[in-house]
Amino acid sequence: MKSSDQDKVLISRAARGDELAFSKLIRKYRDPGVRFCFRFLNDHQLAEDVVQEGFINLFNSLDKYYEKGRFSTYFYKILSNLCIDSIRRRAKQGHSSSSRGEIPLSNLSEDLAEAHEDAPCDKLMSEEKASRIRSFIDRLPDSQRKAVLLRDLNGFKYSEISHRMNCTMNKVKILIFRGRRNLQRILRSAAL
Repeated sequence: MKSSDQDKVLISRAARGDELAFSKLIRKYRDPGVRFCFRFLNDHQLAEDVVQEGFINLFNSLDKYYEKGRFSTYFYKILSNLCIDSIRRRAKQGHSSSSRGEIPLSNLSEDLAEAHEDAPCDKLMSEEKASRIRSFIDRLPDSQRKAVLLRDLNGFKYSEISHRMNCTMNKVKILIFRGRRNLQRILRSAAL
């Protein structure tokens, strides 16, 4: 049985009150969900909190899930919306936008990986570099930032992004093109 078919069976059972089925979904999607949210938020504890909130929202809306698409797409859409809400709340509360982990290009994500090395000096330099990159990404409009993140960092197909962002595939392509172009401009102006 394919993973997506297994998910449908588990969702159906969970909607009928089977707690074991819902626990299996949690075990399957918790860690990937935390990694997904961490890419948006760059805060592991906050990412875990968002995933927990996502499972609560999912549990409370099991009866609203329709088997049109894959469960994973539905769940990641919940998580991405919660991440965006969290980012907005933090911005309103005055938290630095550079604390967000929004690195849109996969080759730039290596800079974040370097931030976890053991050498304190190297770690500090890598964290500063990653922080600068995130601050550049934060300058992109929300829709461009989200589209570029989903495509370049998470590797989603245009159709998946279209579904998650609830817009046409042409709109997604335009957002990604403009987001990349704007990021290039920001990086060029910062180099001066």
